[in-house]
Amino acid sequence: MDTHRPTLRLPRSAALRPVWRSLTVVAALAAGAAAPQVAVAAQDRPLLRPTRDVTVSYDVDAPQVPVREVRAAIAAELRRARIDGDDSITLLLDPVSGQGVLMLNGLHMYSLLPGRGHSLEEYLLDPGMQFTRAGGATVAGLPCTEWRVRSTRGAGTGCVTADGVLLRFAGTDARGRQGSLVATEVHYGALAPSLFVPPADFHQMTLPDFGGGR
Repeated sequence: MDTHRPTLRLPRSAALRPVWRSLTVVAALAAGAAAPQVAVAAQDRPLLRPTRDVTVSYDVDAPQVPVREVRAAIAAELRRARIDGDDSITLLLDPVSGQGVLMLNGLHMYSLLPGRGHSLEEYLLDPGMQFTRAGGATVAGLPCTEWRVRSTRGAGTGCVTADGVLLRFAGTDARGRQGSLVATEVHYGALAPSLFVPPADFHQMTLPDFGGGR
């Protein structure tokens, strides 16, 4: 078996930047869901990651975001996330290491995104935020608890199930940018580890610098 994979370099371009932005918003939320749990009293904050494998379809509403429907698959034990913006582009995320992989499915190519975890922090639900319980709701047919969220990076409201699945989030970051997502479908079921690595026939490339998604 030939293990050599040529590294291809793409020209600098803004064409992928809007798609990258839309994926990072959802990826950040999935990263928060896949982050290690912190032992705290149940009434203090929601679970910050699902307790079992789950796939969630979201409607996304954010400025300059062309991708309006996103699917997030989160593996509880692996602590990995897979974000599919459409059939052409996929983002794989390891929130523990901060390693990301952007796949261009139609081209059978992928690019490593080392250290990209830091560019997602402004959207992230994490233990350092202040959480205030704000009632209950039903989203995508599932009950969830509403939480008001505030930190130095922004503020918003999220609805999280008892087993740690984020069903709805709307907020504003420190720069005044607003965005929201709402789950439309939730499916629980085992996720294969192969979903979270590039396929063997994909070739590595080098992407343009998106400037941290700004």
